[in-house]
Amino acid sequence: MTATTMHGPAIQQGTVPVHPERTEDPGTVLWRFGAGHGSTGPGWQDALDDAFAPLTSSAVVTCVTALPGAARVTLAPDLAWADHAAAVRDAAQRAATACAAGGPSDPEARRAALESAAREALETTVGPYAAGHGGGIDLLGVGPDTVTVRLTGTCHGCPAAALTVHARLESMIRRRAPWLDRVEVDGARPGLGFDRTA
Repeated sequence: MTATTMHGPAIQQGTVPVHPERTEDPGTVLWRFGAGHGSTGPGWQDALDDAFAPLTSSAVVTCVTALPGAARVTLAPDLAWADHAAAVRDAAQRAATACAAGGPSDPEARRAALESAAREALETTVGPYAAGHGGGIDLLGVGPDTVTVRLTGTCHGCPAAALTVHARLESMIRRRAPWLDRVEVDGARPGLGFDRTA
């Protein structure tokens, strides 16, 4: 059986439309998000876990799985969607809104998601780019909203490296962790850290 839409129009709350779809399991519904959702990246599962904590601790929901642009939610056996769809929709909406606006509310979850995004950017793109110019970028520390790096080799002290490599790194991190406030360069003079308004 293919997934079908449970309700014709999107259920709108705030700015993110939510579309519930049936699955082959009558106890499981796939909640899809429209434009403006924050339901992507490593912080998405953390945001769902945080928003659904009251429903999972009260044994209404047994499983919440993050998918790109969606959340798969399973009710406890013998519970009806007619009784719990509104609460599940509200939790899914809170998770998407939190993720779009500022990521998970738990500081450790925010830090872990930010670290994952920073490591991926350094290992796959920005680190090799810096190495190709005889330099390097080391990850020194990650907070809930900030990343601290050190430029090494020819990148250390080079104004071009501080601007191009740093800006590239920050842009890549923000694709997965939009709540990033800034990337700080250890030992750099003031003004070389870019915040979200730069």
